[in-house]
Amino acid sequence: TNETIKGDKQWLFWDEISSSNAFDIVLTSHAENFLQQEKNNNIDQNIIPVIPDKLEIDQNKPLTAKRLSYYFYHQQCQRWLTYQWLSDDTITRKSPLINNELKQHRLAKKQTFEQQVFDQLANKHTLIYCELALSEQLSLLQPYFKNDNNHRVFLVRPILSCNHHNSLKLKGKSIPDLIRVSQKNNTLHLTVGDIRVDHQAQYHHRWQVAYNAWLLPVYLQQQNNTNNYQINTQSFIISRFIDNDSQIKWNGFDHSPYLASLPTLFKNIQQQLQSTSSITNFQIQSHCAQCDYFKPCYQQSLNHDIHYFPQLSPGLLQKFRQQGIQSLDELTEFCQQDQKNVFSPQQYEQIQSKLIALQQNQILLKKPTTRIFPSNLSLTFLVDIQKHPITGYPYHIAFQLMDQRQQLMYEAYWINLTSTQWQKAIQELQQQIT
Repeated sequence: TNETIKGDKQWLFWDEISSSNAFDIVLTSHAENFLQQEKNNNIDQNIIPVIPDKLEIDQNKPLTAKRLSYYFYHQQCQRWLTYQWLSDDTITRKSPLINNELKQHRLAKKQTFEQQVFDQLANKHTLIYCELALSEQLSLLQPYFKNDNNHRVFLVRPILSCNHHNSLKLKGKSIPDLIRVSQKNNTLHLTVGDIRVDHQAQYHHRWQVAYNAWLLPVYLQQQNNTNNYQINTQSFIISRFIDNDSQIKWNGFDHSPYLASLPTLFKNIQQQLQSTSSITNFQIQSHCAQCDYFKPCYQQSLNHDIHYFPQLSPGLLQKFRQQGIQSLDELTEFCQQDQKNVFSPQQYEQIQSKLIALQQNQILLKKPTTRIFPSNLSLTFLVDIQKHPITGYPYHIAFQLMDQRQQLMYEAYWINLTSTQWQKAIQELQQQIT
């Protein structure tokens, strides 16, 4: 990794190898234990979240399409979800890590692209821009379909809302970017859409559009709308091409499977908002770094360092919690009591090996099936790839090739790459390697 490269090069060579028996090889690392280093430098008890005895849910906060989308973006994190409905004074330890300047840049880029989309649509179709409730926008449609049933109208950012619904006990509210309206046989055909500045629609984006498609007929029913209408099962997401920001790309998808899952999803959300376990039972993961609540969760995970057990699955973490294990020290003590009946024999052996690696700073190899990496390398390749902070696509590459004496043989750098240039850079790297 980059951290290893920047450090002492002696870490690349193992000069202390001991054999505990005929089959085991123990490798001792020269590097400082990173987990212990983080504990020493970063634990701040003042920002560890306080878990209330009873959740005071703010019932006035609606379930919006954006909240549902972010729920899937954060991989259905129960703690993140519950924080959305706690009153603002309850969450005193929210500390966003996202750079505000970068946030503003992303917003400006999104607004610029949205205006490009609106301009292109306006060349062929009619756009109704007023940000009104959908019922008010629909009342403006009649003149457009009076003489031309093939006409298409796009409603820009109509406001949808609903009170408590049979399957959704919370209020619902959303402002979709677009609703496409066409008329056939005196029936209005409504298609929900969204605009994304990304190059392609992600999974959580589809949930956002699907929720709008669910909320649309609910809203019309509660408003007692008298128009004949039909909601199309095909929704759309407009995105941009990688190499041409001036062209828009239409991504259609069938939202029916998402709508079929929404009642169960609403039920799960409601259950999570009624129990404090949705806050206490969390798991720190790599994607958590993008969350506004990452810092307090990270501090708490350093106190309960069982979160850093290697390859920790949700099921294994739940098994640890059932045994009252919250730290690696407690897990070590638990294993010393020979509690093999709790874990399978293979699981028990893996747990012990990983504990040695973490606590004794050693790696246990069962069989020397290959030479000890990375000692005695004939060539060393160093590749560093930076992703664009807005698009998330690779746009900087640094490459170095060194011989066995760590003498530089070749280096190359690529800056601000487009997708075409990215492919050429990869081809050049392959040529150097071969």
